[in-house]
Amino acid sequence: MRPSYSLKYKLASLFVLMFCCAHVQAATFYLIRHAEKQTGDDPSLTQAGHERAHRIANLLAQAHIKKIYSTDYRRTQQTASPLAQKLAVPITTYNPKNLQQLAKKLRQSKENVVIFGHSNTTPQLVRLLSGQAIPDMDESTYHLIYQVITFPESKNNKTAVNVLSSQ
Repeated sequence: MRPSYSLKYKLASLFVLMFCCAHVQAATFYLIRHAEKQTGDDPSLTQAGHERAHRIANLLAQAHIKKIYSTDYRRTQQTASPLAQKLAVPITTYNPKNLQQLAKKLRQSKENVVIFGHSNTTPQLVRLLSGQAIPDMDESTYHLIYQVITFPESKNNKTAVNVLSSQ
């Protein structure tokens, strides 16, 4: 099976799951590390990074995103920008040093949200939101999209975690 077909199939299946669960006011969070970056302090994205940012925007265009969060670094802002422009949703900045506070705010949400972060913060935020053991992210990994679906009105605040790809 070709990777693009597999990704489209997974996304379609997950969107069906989201709509089926809408009656319990599920919130879906997409947690994404910034795309490929150049070197240096606060670097911009590479050409491959800009291309990935546009793929992410196309993948999530129909996900009913209501809010987009990003750290205030150039690489995360540039990764978030195509999706924000496509959806006409502003980018809200957050401090990656206050992930507990962000997780608490997100858990109270009943909206679909995208959070752009870093290799060290994205898995940590997935853990905080889901309570599940998520492995650390390698510094060379840019393609993972974590989808965390929370069901706040269910017993024990059930959470599902799916790992997608922006390849």
